Amino acid sequence: MSAREELQWGIRKRIGNGLSTRIWEDQWIPNQPLGKPTTAKPEECQIQKVVDLIEDYRWNRNLIFKNFKRGDAESILKIPTSMTGREDNTLWIGNQNGEYTMQSGYKSIQAKKEQEGRERGNGIESSSSQRRHHMWRVLWSLNISHKIKIFIWKGLKEAVPVKELIWRRMMKGDPICSGCGEDIETLKHMLLECNRAKEIWKVAPVQWDGIQELTWNFNTWNDKEFNNKTQEPGQVINKAWNAWIEFNDGIKKARSCNIGKTTTPHQTDEQEVRQNLEIRPGGMHIRISTKWNKETKSIGYGIVAADSRGQDVLGWKMRERESNNQLQHEAEGVKLALIKAAEQGWRLVCIEVPGKDLLQQIQGIKTVDMWLATLIDDIHELSIMFYKCSFCLGKSNRNDLSCLFRAQVLSNYHDIEWVNPNILC
Repeated sequence: MSAREELQWGIRKRIGNGLSTRIWEDQWIPNQPLGKPTTAKPEECQIQKVVDLIEDYRWNRNLIFKNFKRGDAESILKIPTSMTGREDNTLWIGNQNGEYTMQSGYKSIQAKKEQEGRERGNGIESSSSQRRHHMWRVLWSLNISHKIKIFIWKGLKEAVPVKELIWRRMMKGDPICSGCGEDIETLKHMLLECNRAKEIWKVAPVQWDGIQELTWNFNTWNDKEFNNKTQEPGQVINKAWNAWIEFNDGIKKARSCNIGKTTTPHQTDEQEVRQNLEIRPGGMHIRISTKWNKETKSIGYGIVAADSRGQDVLGWKMRERESNNQLQHEAEGVKLALIKAAEQGWRLVCIEVPGKDLLQQIQGIKTVDMWLATLIDDIHELSIMFYKCSFCLGKSNRNDLSCLFRAQVLSNYHDIEWVNPNILC
């Protein structure tokens, strides 16, 4: 199978206006393993392109539920559509920003190989279990330091804090090897494949005869090594431990050289909010609050606009169908707030974004999440409709009027506009 075929599963169409995406042939549904509808195409089906499912820049819910299974319909309705006519494009789901890289492609192929290996191993589970039991027995009986035994045990349990593991589980830093800067820093790469590790192994009094081809899988390599009758496993383990120590010593030295350049004072969210309010500019300030009711699969939006003196003037209670996650709900809220501000003809607006993560993506400080790209593009397009439009971090306050609105609207079926009666002439 070619590399192109190997990677085909990770390609998706990002929906904008839906004109170029074929409903039944293209991969465009995020939560489906293959990206295509599980619903069989109806006979004499009239809908061919995704644009056929969109009406007035929104999904045609009745048409979607009529033609798709409920699971497909729910997934489709969570996809953001573009109200600015943005064209459909292609994204890669193996990377958070939707862009394909050699590293993400390599990682995806490796994950697929390991999955296939696990599936092949299902039929010989008992034999594998016996070998693993033997491996543990050999490990704990070796005449080596206890901390080295713990290191190998952690490696087999995927608990050694290599960069790929930290990035995959906590989404911190990046997964690229600090030693060679070329591949993903997995434990097997760091101990067996990295050029720095290979130099260490060259001077080791051990041989890799018969196991060189197994280095792609750390567990398989260890299984073979622990059952090796021709050499002492303790020698291999000690050398692996030395490789780990030397690798990390090199990284620590590199970091210490740059620590003065990279350290910056940390600003808390509370300090940032206070700073934004202290330099409050003129114009309208719009606060946004969201509430997710998972039982009814709906989102309540409370949007309140205040003048430059801080007095609430207008508000909106709006109810929408749920999206994929809270970040997408917040982005939808910002988009709705901009639409309402434009309808009022306001020229100076400041949007108080309800989350720092979203604010940084809007401002370009943080990489845009692949599933938020359509919404972020709409937000940018809407913002240029004003003489001046700025974004700042909103203050979380449960007693705010916007929070009251978001709760009230979940019990209603219609959007409601609120006007402050105290400022009417």
